[in-house]
Amino acid sequence: MAKKGQTFKKYSSEFKLCVILYMRKNKLSYHETMRKFNLGNPESGETRKMIQCWERIYLEEGADGLMKERRGRSPKSGRPKKPLDK
Repeated sequence: MAKKGQTFKKYSSEFKLCVILYMRKNKLSYHETMRKFNLGNPESGETRKMIQCWERIYLEEGADGLMKERRGRSPKSGRPKKPLDK
């Protein structure tokens, strides 16, 4: 869980792709991958979940999926606005 004032590291899409491809090529576990790339605390489940998420995105959407910005609320585009009555 995030603590007040905690900063998060943002990884580039190239780094994420490198991690996933290396892990799959060498048949490493999430824990071994975390140690190899020095990602977070190996005892923490949060880093393992992060790598699992990267792998899921890679398998479902390919390398382009890792390049999308996924933080924050999605925009409300596409919904027509109702005209205001005067």
